[in-house]
Amino acid sequence: MLDRRQRRSEKREEALSLFLEAERKRLGVRGLALGTEQGQLIAGAGIGLKRLAAIGASIHTHATSSVLSPSLATWGLRIHDHQFIVTCLGRKFTANLGEGIRRILLACD
Repeated sequence: MLDRRQRRSEKREEALSLFLEAERKRLGVRGLALGTEQGQLIAGAGIGLKRLAAIGASIHTHATSSVLSPSLATWGLRIHDHQFIVTCLGRKFTANLGEGIRRILLACD
């Protein structure tokens, strides 16, 4: 099987950041943040990541994305007993994004 990733890491946060940066570029969005339900940034790529994670958690929790910002999208991801929020500045998601995050988090568990 051909591995198309050019850069990789065994460290969870670094692996997530590398993956999110590649996805951010591929999707053509300004920022991608992976955070907790409380809004704490775990990893990300792009601009204003701490703020993006915090706003994303608030939007996702209150389901008010169209009211707060039409340029943001959030997506919840549960792995075992942990809930994560992916926030996109640019409103684009693909199944590949969630699958990649899940793969990295489980591999580094």
